[in-house]
Amino acid sequence: MGGQDLPERIGELVFKYLQNSLNKAEKEELESWVRQSTGNLHEFNRLTDLNEVRASVKEYRDNKEKSWADLLAKAPELAPAPVYSFKWWNAVAAALVLLAGAATFYWYHSSPSKSTVREEPIVSAPSGDLSPGTTRATLTLANGQTIVLDSKMTGTTLAQQGGTAIKTQNGQLVYSPRTNVPSEVLYNTLKTNRGEDFPALVLSDGTKVWLNAASSIHFPVSFNGSERKVAITGEAYFEVAKDPSKPFIVKTNNSDIEVLGTHFNIMAYDNEEAVRATLLEGSVRFTGNKKSILLKPGQQGCLLTNGNMELIDHADVNMAVAWKNGVQAFNQADIKTIMRQVERWYDIDVVFKGTLPNRTFSGDIPRTAGLSKVLKLFEISKIHFELDESKKKLTVLP
Repeated sequence: MGGQDLPERIGELVFKYLQNSLNKAEKEELESWVRQSTGNLHEFNRLTDLNEVRASVKEYRDNKEKSWADLLAKAPELAPAPVYSFKWWNAVAAALVLLAGAATFYWYHSSPSKSTVREEPIVSAPSGDLSPGTTRATLTLANGQTIVLDSKMTGTTLAQQGGTAIKTQNGQLVYSPRTNVPSEVLYNTLKTNRGEDFPALVLSDGTKVWLNAASSIHFPVSFNGSERKVAITGEAYFEVAKDPSKPFIVKTNNSDIEVLGTHFNIMAYDNEEAVRATLLEGSVRFTGNKKSILLKPGQQGCLLTNGNMELIDHADVNMAVAWKNGVQAFNQADIKTIMRQVERWYDIDVVFKGTLPNRTFSGDIPRTAGLSKVLKLFEISKIHFELDESKKKLTVLP
């Protein structure tokens, strides 16, 4: 699988770990090895990553099959079926079955010296599971009419307001360019609840907008005047159509982003510690609390709850927009930060009891993972969970 040379004994323990067949002494032995170094911890996480296992199995099988074919070409009298890998393949297949529901990524602690392989399961077995969110949103027209949009709606003209046709096309909600200048500016609102997201909205000027869960955008059906202005809550990703004569302005509760044509992400959830604007392309001016900074590609502006403005010069832009691609990424995030996203993606209330370990986590949560699979990713931490599906309540315990 690449990586460091793995002692045969550790390989055996990792394999038994995947099969959930370690006894107490073996768990302590594996835990001791994991704690020895950061490299060992990362290797353990890599070896238990489903994608890595699948890739290694394929590489192993392909190489063996090629070697066997080469041998048969030289000695056709040999038996046509190799027997070398059946036992190995069946064992790996069994491990893959155990891993099948797991997320295709790994987690690691920021404090490897404190990592541990847990003896008991961290998730009380639920009768079912909470599924991740779905592509869905509610459109509210200027006249108050509401339309529920989902992935099944396509090729349908929903309404026409102010000379602008509104229709669904290829999973998107598309506003056509205006055919005339309406005397009245009409506004629509597109909103996602917790457990929903919506890719993508195409505004009348061609600007594309993606909404994360528990977010909204309030926008004019057609842009009039000398600027293009919208307002959002939650999180949105923008690909703004270029129009130097009409700056594009995104308003949140306490900040503004002004652009001419650019790609950027803005996160403005009320329960987060900051409003974050991350620039991928072009340039934007980020303004809040009477302070302003000009962002360049690769930079992130942060308006903190105390009113201070910070600039991150080399931001991880891929992490900032991972949600748009069906992944929520974290880098040294504490458990409360992660659980806020869990609340939004799974439409569940999270409460905390007791004093939690002071740890941070890094990794990616795929949008398709069930909640129980996500929680199991904390397996080598000392964090427990109690899930009450009927009340959609998750309790986090030390």
